[in-house]
Amino acid sequence: MKFIQFIAALLYFSCLSASAANIDYEKIVQGLGESEEAYPFAYQLAIQQNSYAAWRKVAVQYAKLDDKAFIETWKKAKEINKESTYKDFLTIRPNALLNLQAIHAIFELTKASNTLADYRQFMETFPNAVESIEAMLKIQALAFERAKQANVPLMYDTFVRTFPGAKQIPEAIELAFQAEKRQIEKESAEWEADFKNNYQGKAPTVKTFVKWMLIDKARRLLNEAKVAESDGNQLVAARKYRLLGLELFQQSEKRQIEQIPYDNKINQFNASLINAIQHQMRFLQDNLTPATSLENAITIYNHYAATIDQKSSHLSLRVPLLSMLNAMKLQWQILKNAFETPNSQQVYLLDLKS
Repeated sequence: MKFIQFIAALLYFSCLSASAANIDYEKIVQGLGESEEAYPFAYQLAIQQNSYAAWRKVAVQYAKLDDKAFIETWKKAKEINKESTYKDFLTIRPNALLNLQAIHAIFELTKASNTLADYRQFMETFPNAVESIEAMLKIQALAFERAKQANVPLMYDTFVRTFPGAKQIPEAIELAFQAEKRQIEKESAEWEADFKNNYQGKAPTVKTFVKWMLIDKARRLLNEAKVAESDGNQLVAARKYRLLGLELFQQSEKRQIEQIPYDNKINQFNASLINAIQHQMRFLQDNLTPATSLENAITIYNHYAATIDQKSSHLSLRVPLLSMLNAMKLQWQILKNAFETPNSQQVYLLDLKS
C-alpha cells in the first residue's frame, strides 16, 4: 500500500509540472487500479471526457470519498434529460436526496407527453413518489375528457365507478343526466314527427299519442330505477328518478302510472350519492390546512423538488403530501384492476387497446 501511495504521489507531482493536455490520466488510473490513490486522476479523467458515463463511473467507484463526482453526474443527467438516464441515475445511490429531483424530472417528462399510458407507467414505477398523487389527478382529468367526448350516460357512469372520489364526479353525474334528458326529448320530438308524417288526421290526436308514449316511457324509467336500486346501483337509480321529475312527464296523467317521487327528495338523493362516492378520497383535503388546496400543495412541492440540492434538508414541504400516499393506494388499486381487466367502456375511457 505504501508503494502505491508513493507511486501515486510521484505521479501527482509529475502531473503538476506537465501540461494537462499531455497527461494520459486513463493510463495512470489503469496503473493504480481502483485504489483511493487513483481518485484524483480518475476525477481529472472525468473532467477530460466530461460525459455522463465518465462521471458515473467515478461516482460509483469512489462514493466514499466525496460527492463531487455524483453531483457532476447529476448535472450531466439533466443535460441529457431522458427517462432512461434518470432511472440509471437512481441506481447509483438509492437513498440520495437528489433522487427526489430525478424522480421529479421523470415526472416532468411524463407530463410533457401527457398520455394516460405514461401516467400509468409512472405510477407503476414510482408508487411511493409524491408525484403519483398528481399523476392520478392527471389520469382522472384525461379520462373525464374522453367521457365528455363520448357524452353518453354509460360512459359517465363508468368514470364515476372507475375513479371514486374524483373531483369531476358531480359534473359527471350532471352530464349523464343531461345526456339522457336530451335523448328523451329527442325521442318525444321523433314520436310527434312520426305521427304527423304517418297518422295525421287519424285518431288519436298527436298530443294524445305523444302523451301515451311518454306514459310508457315513464313506466320504463320507473322500472329501470327500481331494478338499479335493487341491484345496489344508486348512481343509475338516482338519475332515473330524477328524469321522472322532468316537466314533460309531469304533464302526463300521473294516475296512469305508479306514484313517483317528483319532489326535492330526488335532489337530496343525488347530493347524498355524490357525498358517498367522494368519501373515499376525502382524506386528500383532510390532510391539508384549510388555506391550502391539494393543487396548491402539489405546486409548492413541485417547486421544492425542482430546486432541491444535495445539501437540502428541508423535507417538511413533503409531509402534507406524503401522508396521503398510503390512502391513495386504495384508489390506485381500483384503477390497476381497471387497467388489467377493463370492461368495454373502460377500454375507451382509459384509452386502452382492445
